Amino acid sequence: MNLTTLYRHSLILLYLIIVIGSASSQKADYLIISQPASQPLLDKYEQRLGTAQLARLPQFLPFRVLQRNVTLSDDYTVADKIEHKGEIFFLLGDAVGAGRTGKESPGVQFYKNVITVSDTIMILEEDMFALRNPDPADHSIIKLSLNSTIVRIFKHRSDYYVMVPGPVNRYGWIRFPNNKYWTK
Repeated sequence: MNLTTLYRHSLILLYLIIVIGSASSQKADYLIISQPASQPLLDKYEQRLGTAQLARLPQFLPFRVLQRNVTLSDDYTVADKIEHKGEIFFLLGDAVGAGRTGKESPGVQFYKNVITVSDTIMILEEDMFALRNPDPADHSIIKLSLNSTIVRIFKHRSDYYVMVPGPVNRYGWIRFPNNKYWTK
């Protein structure tokens, strides 16, 4: 390999490290909707979600806010453009508040400028982690077992909003004290 090729490969590697590093610390706004079926949600075509579509949206689903106060195609209706796992939705009206009335709707928690994590980890130690209920009024926890897989979605202060995959995907909050108890 000649010096030019080595230099070129080094630049490409450096570029990838910078891009991946900046992507891993991106900040975004997130909504957690406790009962998506009870909120005025539209699909990407600005049509109300049907019963079957609403039924597949679990409780405490996190949505990344793409754009606030979007005027829809009728040139009248205002909504927030949100997404979950690449699927676009519109949340009608003043559900988010913060900027319009300054008050969130019941069942909607708004997290501004949090760190997007989007990685998967595995628990290496029994009884080291507890999944806290995402409902602020419910203080119940579920202990996670050895080799549990956890998908971290975003970080708010010292806590991570996560999904524990299973027959029923479970969402909640976890604090990760030390990485000797978990691995990516």
